[in-house]
Amino acid sequence: MSDRRGSVWSRRVRAVGARSVFFLSDHRWILLSLAVVLVGVVSVWVALPFVVNLLLALLAVVMLVIEFRGYLRARGEIDFPGRPSDQFRDVQASYSTDSRYEFWRMPCGSFVFDRDGSNAVRHGLVTAELMDEPYELAPELSDFGRVFEKRRAARIDFYNGAVLGLSNDVDLGPTGGGVVRLTPATYRDHLSSDIFAMHDVVVAGRRRSEFGRRLFVDRRARLRSFESSWLLNSVGTSAIALTTDGKVLLVEQSTKNESSGGLLAPSGSGSLEPQDFGGSRVLGLAEVLATGAMRELREEAGILETDIVGYEFLGIGRWVQKAAKPEAFTLVHLGIDSDTATRREIPADDRPFSVRKRSVRVVDPVGEPDVERVDELIEDEAVRSRLSLPLWVGVALMLRSARAD
Repeated sequence: MSDRRGSVWSRRVRAVGARSVFFLSDHRWILLSLAVVLVGVVSVWVALPFVVNLLLALLAVVMLVIEFRGYLRARGEIDFPGRPSDQFRDVQASYSTDSRYEFWRMPCGSFVFDRDGSNAVRHGLVTAELMDEPYELAPELSDFGRVFEKRRAARIDFYNGAVLGLSNDVDLGPTGGGVVRLTPATYRDHLSSDIFAMHDVVVAGRRRSEFGRRLFVDRRARLRSFESSWLLNSVGTSAIALTTDGKVLLVEQSTKNESSGGLLAPSGSGSLEPQDFGGSRVLGLAEVLATGAMRELREEAGILETDIVGYEFLGIGRWVQKAAKPEAFTLVHLGIDSDTATRREIPADDRPFSVRKRSVRVVDPVGEPDVERVDELIEDEAVRSRLSLPLWVGVALMLRSARAD
């Protein structure tokens, strides 16, 4: 009987001890704060022994060390796997009967082309406004987004330059396209929002469902509007450069490039920047996008300003695999032939990212070009399997524009 009572009391003591440990662990900072306050209040009237203050200080240091080690351990349990197998077929289905948008699926990725929005921009109905306030990462993204950004920054070389994010959609109201707001930001903001959203968040082996594709695809499998998005939505702009002998100028990108590393890209392809407003605050969106594309053409391909004789806005849409970020395309007419264009030296600042240039001829299709088979219209077979999405889409839009004319 006494053994049974002893066993019961032993279990009770262990249970009370366990509950006490859990209570102290859950409320450790509140209890420490109370202890500090009590010591401070008592010391106003009573001179406390030195050892009491010393023990309290040691306790605080120990708790800080434990907390910091727990923080490091928790960070080590965070992983950001990509989603290479996500084909976004649900998104494709949701746009299958849409009258404004077209969903294009290619080997290099998927693109949602804004047909009506592109027409509004092309006809000068959309104005761009450069905002004063810079982009601020949403609190919901700050914890994991900043961890992702720091890890990514430690692995890759990049220039933390200025970029612009699209804050609202092209509005096709009765007055035309309206005004789109462009928010200044940095490439680090792009990493911690757009590039972060391309990955899942896994903590201690469990995937956090509120991140990843949920950040840019809603419950209806539609791309989230720019107004409702927490992301920066950095604007990409590309120049499809056409030489006097009818060839398209390409740039082979190094593996250091974030978007199209190791692939063939348009000879000018990058991010829109505040400088593309040319000191203004409000400009036509087509002009801003074209200015950015031609700047990239000079920076990446060494094309001179005097080499450019004209441009034509082609279209805008969203690159689905890149967190549905906006991408715009401009056809740039050069006053030089392909040999002269390829001999132009790539600027030194861009050589780590642009390996070399080449030019290709694109066959004019009979009838409306099939966007998803545009690669078959490129004469050089070695080029067909290495097309980046901006190059594929840009060539498709160039062919469409030629048919429309």
